[in-house]
Amino acid sequence: MSTPVTAFQVWADFGFVGTANHGDFSVSFDDAVDQYVEARRNGYDAIVWRLDTPQAGQAGMMSDVTDHADDLVRQWHDGRGDEYPEWLADVPSIAAE
Repeated sequence: MSTPVTAFQVWADFGFVGTANHGDFSVSFDDAVDQYVEARRNGYDAIVWRLDTPQAGQAGMMSDVTDHADDLVRQWHDGRGDEYPEWLADVPSIAAE
């Protein structure tokens, strides 16, 4: 089985220093955002990570893409004409920058 070039993972529920519940890895950003929304809906702080695996001698990289996840959630709600969830109301949009 080959390792995907890019994967996403959600970390949530930072109850104790150095601990977090990790979601399943996903090669789909949309699926990772679904996990993120579920964590936030359940009252947990959460982070969406993008993991670029090492390829052809290049180092891998891990990036926080939570801001992009928040903007995608806004797009989903705007497309349906829904109000934003309460947890998203005070989060700044990177699309507005």
